[in-house]
Amino acid sequence: TYPFERQRFWAEPKRRAGNSSNTPPRRADVGEWFTTPSWKRCNPGDPGDSMAAFEERHCWLIFLDKCGVGTSLVRQLTSQGQEVITITPGPTFARYSPTGFTVRPRQREDYDALLRELNREQKLPDRIVHLWSVTPPINGADETEAGLTNLLDHGFYSLFTLAQTLGDQGIDRCQITVVSNDMQEVTGIEQIVPAKATVIGPCKVIPQEYRGIACRSIDLLLPAGGPSSALIEQLMDELSRPVTDDIVAFRGSHRWVQTLEPVQLQAAARNTRLREGGVYLITGGLGGIGLAMAEHLADTCRAKLVLVGRTALPPRAQWPGILERTDTTSGLGRRIKIVQDLEARTEVLVLQADVTDPVQVQIAVDQAVARFGTIHGVLHAAGLPGVGLTQLKSAETAAGVLAPKVQGTLALSHALRGISLDFLALFSSIASVTSGGPGQIDYCAASAFMEHYAQRHSGEHGATIALSWGEWLWDAWQEGLQGYPEDVRAFLIANRRAYGIAFNEGTEAFRRALAGRLPHVYITTQDLVEMVAQIRNGLIDQLLGHGEGQEDTRPLYPRPVLSTSYIEPRNELEAKIAGIWGSVLGIDQIGINDNFFDLGGNSLVGVEVISKIRRALTIDKLPAYVLYEAPSVGEMAAYIAGQDQPEAEEAEEDLDDRGDRRKAQLGIFQRRSYVEEEEIV
Repeated sequence: TYPFERQRFWAEPKRRAGNSSNTPPRRADVGEWFTTPSWKRCNPGDPGDSMAAFEERHCWLIFLDKCGVGTSLVRQLTSQGQEVITITPGPTFARYSPTGFTVRPRQREDYDALLRELNREQKLPDRIVHLWSVTPPINGADETEAGLTNLLDHGFYSLFTLAQTLGDQGIDRCQITVVSNDMQEVTGIEQIVPAKATVIGPCKVIPQEYRGIACRSIDLLLPAGGPSSALIEQLMDELSRPVTDDIVAFRGSHRWVQTLEPVQLQAAARNTRLREGGVYLITGGLGGIGLAMAEHLADTCRAKLVLVGRTALPPRAQWPGILERTDTTSGLGRRIKIVQDLEARTEVLVLQADVTDPVQVQIAVDQAVARFGTIHGVLHAAGLPGVGLTQLKSAETAAGVLAPKVQGTLALSHALRGISLDFLALFSSIASVTSGGPGQIDYCAASAFMEHYAQRHSGEHGATIALSWGEWLWDAWQEGLQGYPEDVRAFLIANRRAYGIAFNEGTEAFRRALAGRLPHVYITTQDLVEMVAQIRNGLIDQLLGHGEGQEDTRPLYPRPVLSTSYIEPRNELEAKIAGIWGSVLGIDQIGINDNFFDLGGNSLVGVEVISKIRRALTIDKLPAYVLYEAPSVGEMAAYIAGQDQPEAEEAEEDLDDRGDRRKAQLGIFQRRSYVEEEEIV
């Protein structure tokens, strides 16, 4: 064989291509592409089952709220013989009682210290109840910078950091219940807080990335006097049961489960909210989807266009030379060519502004009004893709993905006050309901925020509408597949080609959604209900290459031909590491110089490998990114052995520095993709 010829020893997974009989077919009628979120009242079950479930003793970690819900739960759990540890937000990590700790909500080192302490006492939790999104009435404070930061820190970032710490500790069996109040609109009378909805990202994605961890979200309406005994009884009953429904709400004595309802939206010649000669501002306006929308508006209603992009186009004097040298079907050449074509048909104003910066957004809006007199509609299509697993992602990277959709939406809303709009259309993603898959914890959260914002403010700016798009044929999304296994990546590419939304179809769906006057719709070419059911049915096992409980029973395949010669482990440490690699990868005889990624490993499998090594060797600290810097058995053994040596401290710091540089490089890559494409919906 020649050096680049790879041999494959994996058992082929079930077919996942678009022609699989299990895959929902593509629907030809655009009118059938729409689905709206809804709720169904469900019987919680036999109360007798609840009492029986608590006969098994668990270790509970309760993140206490300020409204008394957590305190009441602790009282009930301890009365039933459960072991309970409580966590409250504080200025530093500290232990304030035998079973009580404080942590800083967003600081990884505090969570690490907490779990190490509990591990030493053999009190690692297998049940976690996170109540920091249960708050007193917010009254609009969530849309101030301080209020938004506080809610994100105590909600999304706390869960994000908790997941990383659980991964480091190798906790492989745990239930996380995230409790909130005023987050879900069930009856239509709630005053929901959109920023709280970012916890949906962790609830949806953590189970996709961490085997054995289940998550659910429970939303409450708190009585004015605090939690009632009936409400606590409802919560206790829910906590006693396995996680079957991931999004639940309690309203009065009733339990509600989120569902999806297909809706028919027919073509409408009138009442689409689009006006002849209207002025429309598009964020992400220089990206593929933004430009497609711009062309549609110019062609169908002779619209005047304001295209807002984070990166300015080059000076016009350079355009002829650029068009001569570059391809006009993609990249900068394509953007310049389309802008020129638009200018030949209508008036176009191209502006540079970062949608996450309120000052720049206000300036852009003011410039648009100064040029055209007003703005009739806004399409907010700017965004960043999620890249990288939660375990390998920094909070700063996640913040970069949240910002265009969260802070960007708020900045736009503020800048547009005083302008009589016909509509504000927020371009979201079905990731909020499908999870988007591993690596999308931040993108899922950002999409959920947009949708809940539209529900909360549906009557403002003329009409605020969230459009949660499925896959488009436009290929700006491909960079987001970095790190996926090769066969999964190939499947996703083929799936997009088979089911992606073409520009002409997307613009037609956009018009129908505007005419439909629903505050939030999902738009997919396939049956979304079936899609969600399939995703919930073992996606993580497909991505890891094995089914639940199969990794220890499946056969091991012979070592493939590699560029390195086989050298057997030289000591017990190397033998243990090689054995763990072999059990997870399904390969026999892994040599000390064999590269993990050459053996078919990927980032998702790597997180599992590191977790197993940490548990098997009882190591407190073994960051998941070490696998990228020490990708062979011999290198990893040397790193682990060196942790116990005094002179290894400097080497460990160097390795951490390289890991930080790798994360920084990832951040640069993400910023570059934002500059080049502007929108990934």
